[in-house]
Amino acid sequence: MTDAIAAEWLKLRSSRSTYYTLAVIAAIVVAGEAITLYAVNVWDHLPAARQAHLSVTPADQLTGYFAQFLLGILGALAITTEYATGMIRITLTAVPRKIGLLAAKAAVVALTALAMAAVSITATFLLSRLIVGHRPMRFYTEPMTHEIPMLLALTAATVITALTGLGLGTIIRSTAGAIATVAGLWYLLPIIANLLPGPWNNWLNSILLTTLPQELAGAQPLGPAGPRALLSPPAAAAVLAAYAAVTLGTAAAAISRRDA
Repeated sequence: MTDAIAAEWLKLRSSRSTYYTLAVIAAIVVAGEAITLYAVNVWDHLPAARQAHLSVTPADQLTGYFAQFLLGILGALAITTEYATGMIRITLTAVPRKIGLLAAKAAVVALTALAMAAVSITATFLLSRLIVGHRPMRFYTEPMTHEIPMLLALTAATVITALTGLGLGTIIRSTAGAIATVAGLWYLLPIIANLLPGPWNNWLNSILLTTLPQELAGAQPLGPAGPRALLSPPAAAAVLAAYAAVTLGTAAAAISRRDA
């Protein structure tokens, strides 16, 4: 198992998609800080009466939001590229235990996503706090320690999304299909949820990958019609874990039945 993990780490580390993902996440961090800097500049030139109404979405949440999508794609690419090139046959020759191979890929994808998400989200949070400074801007008035649950929740959700991407890639075996499915979970499903009548819109929104981090942290994100009915943190954790468990469990069953 150790050798399989080492081999999967070597493959992921040498893949161009890993560095492209890292570069795009870095660009998102820079963009988030640029937005924060712009908001601070606007805030400084507003009269006091209007300053209270100015708010900017915390940059760390923006980073976490986009990192979910990017690392979900990276998780899918960790296996779909092998199917596309036919390298999966060589991999299975070296590691004939298919469940062991999937477990090794899952371990490498999870650790890579954990490192990328934790560093990028934490860096964004600290830099944005430094930029805002002492200004009592909305969403930046709580002590820094109060935001730790949100940082951990964003990181956990990103890791789960990456594992979900790996599971979907294993099931679908198509790069385009897996990316489209990850995009649907991340972007299209929230749009559909908001178009549904109540209470179905609240129910579907409460189990989305993009909403679960706020629920896991005990926060209450706002929807178009105000605060949504949310899951409790334990329930959110269970739903989040179910995403990875269901997709990887289905992937394990699928890969076990295939020749390659």
